[in-house]
Amino acid sequence: MLPLEQAKRLDVFRPRQIAIAKGDRIRITKNGEAKVEGQAKGTKVNNGDLFIVEGFTKEGDIRLEKGKLLPKNWGQFDLGYVDTSYKSQGKTVDRVFIAVGNESLAAANQQQWYVSASRGREMAKLYVDSKEDVRNAIARTGQRLSAVELTHTKLKDSWRSRVQQSLERNRVTRFLAQRATAIADMWREQKRGMRYA
Repeated sequence: MLPLEQAKRLDVFRPRQIAIAKGDRIRITKNGEAKVEGQAKGTKVNNGDLFIVEGFTKEGDIRLEKGKLLPKNWGQFDLGYVDTSYKSQGKTVDRVFIAVGNESLAAANQQQWYVSASRGREMAKLYVDSKEDVRNAIARTGQRLSAVELTHTKLKDSWRSRVQQSLERNRVTRFLAQRATAIADMWREQKRGMRYA
């Protein structure tokens, strides 16, 4: 049994093997600490950091650039050759290759397309299943719609609107009550005046 009350302390992984070699680019997928050759204290590595593999130690640790060593049992990394549009925000490279298949058209829109295409300084090369479908997809705005907007549901007036309407009715009601009281007082005064005259 997993202690669900401690769920924030658990990570779930699917083990798989990744073949890496000297010269490969890897992406760190969890914040942590890497050893540094010749130093007692390690250095931070952050989720999303990219490193070139420079080799391996006799113990099997992964030697990265700038003397960093990932322990051989470090499981939180992946090959770093491909990014999603979301992950690529803020990064600039010489060339980008963008693949948009029919299965990913639902995620394509103006904002996502701009982010993807603007990452490359020199070139952006596109691979698509259907030019027409991609044109239609990127014509859509990327603004998120609420559930109400997506379903075209007509909502009741908001509680603020209902309160304001109630106050308006009360204001009119108060005004009419005040006018009626003033007229009644005026008539009473006229009647009193007639009695004494």
